[in-house]
Amino acid sequence: MPAKSNLIRDEDDRAANIDKFLAVLKDKEQVKSAMQLPKQERDKVFSKFRKEGIYRVNRERIKDDNPIYEREKLPKSGNDDNLKMCSNCKGFYSSHFFWHHRKVCQGDICTPSEGVPVNLMEGKDPVYQKHPDFVPDILSRFQNDDVGNTCRTDKVIVNVGHRLWTKHRSKKDKKLEVRKSVMADMRRLATLYTEFKKKHEVHGTADLTMGHAGDMFSREHFESLTEVIQMLTYGETEGKLKSGLKLCLYFVLKKASKITKASFLVSRLDEDASEIDKFIEILDLNQNLIFGNAHYKIQKNRQVRLRKPAELPLEADIHSKESHRNHL
Repeated sequence: MPAKSNLIRDEDDRAANIDKFLAVLKDKEQVKSAMQLPKQERDKVFSKFRKEGIYRVNRERIKDDNPIYEREKLPKSGNDDNLKMCSNCKGFYSSHFFWHHRKVCQGDICTPSEGVPVNLMEGKDPVYQKHPDFVPDILSRFQNDDVGNTCRTDKVIVNVGHRLWTKHRSKKDKKLEVRKSVMADMRRLATLYTEFKKKHEVHGTADLTMGHAGDMFSREHFESLTEVIQMLTYGETEGKLKSGLKLCLYFVLKKASKITKASFLVSRLDEDASEIDKFIEILDLNQNLIFGNAHYKIQKNRQVRLRKPAELPLEADIHSKESHRNHL
């Protein structure tokens, strides 16, 4: 019965750890108080002690270059890349196991637990210091793929998302809509930047000096950016224009470039801010050339829909209005 032997071994290990814990901290007032509780409540208190200890240790280790984190359960592969911290209990779990933990760790019913990626823990990400809610509400919800990781780690994209989220977070009744809008804009930026870097490796001439998404807002790389926009907005098989996506990319580039310019000015990076000014001017001058076909297709589709019989007024309503006009 291997399953049963594993359970017995886990219980033995847990009992041994508790014995060590009691031997070291038996004189602490918190431990003394916990020992007076019934077993079920005592186990919950000791579990909380353990999570608090792991949280303190990991907050210190996150400052290391290659940190090795403590966690509730050791992974079979020894890989910590998908380690997440519960926003409620501060426990550390693998992303695979977190869905199960979330069911039993809701805490306050109005505050469901969220899995915060370990690299976004308090103390490492500067955004956390100003608005800690931004991390579980936005950053922790991206998938663990190239685009999602870029959304979480690129400082320009994080800054743009944070500014958009801060602008609308007072709309409590539209929290879900705000979250979807902010995350969609961040994903579009991250997708653009990911493909932009690939295109630059093949056709780029000037170096990407900034090392973040701000490199897209430069005149030197405008041709590469234009090629990426064209590639992303045409279907791979049928070659049909994705007019809605293309216009969304235009507006997100406008918003992101202006937010980044403001951040550069605050940081006294006047030359970089001036370069973005020139980029915005070039983008506006080329708006019709690059995005004109998308705008035309959307306008045409709108007019076609309005001419459909379902959109036209009923014939009885027309006769009624004519009769009313004749009586006047």
